[in-house]
Amino acid sequence: MTRQSRGGSYFVEPPAPPMRQGEQDEYSRKGDACRPAERTIRASHGRSHHRPLQVQTKSGLTETGVPLMRRAFNPQSPIIDVARHDGRNAQDEREGFRFLFVGAMAGLRNPRAHGADLPDSEVEAIEYLALASALLRRI
Repeated sequence: MTRQSRGGSYFVEPPAPPMRQGEQDEYSRKGDACRPAERTIRASHGRSHHRPLQVQTKSGLTETGVPLMRRAFNPQSPIIDVARHDGRNAQDEREGFRFLFVGAMAGLRNPRAHGADLPDSEVEAIEYLALASALLRRI
């Protein structure tokens, strides 16, 4: 595990799953920087559809996908409240995070779960993982 500083606060980054002995990855020629992300992506491959279960579990709702996100993060009556502020700022924050969660489902998860298998670049994959991590950290 690595301790890193981000804006004065610290977080612990879990290690990527180890690669099997002799296993080659597509990033072998690109250097070590991409390997942890590649192992993380491989370890979660085919299981990204389980991530909404964290929202279902925390909210107690049975909906899935976009309807789940809309209801769980409803800014007027949130079942999962992601706001860190009070008053008008809290309402803005709730509405913004609702859009982020709904957008992640509609724009990232659904096309991959129900559409053609179009590969993402390495950079896109890492950015999507970062977005998912930031959203799940708030719940």
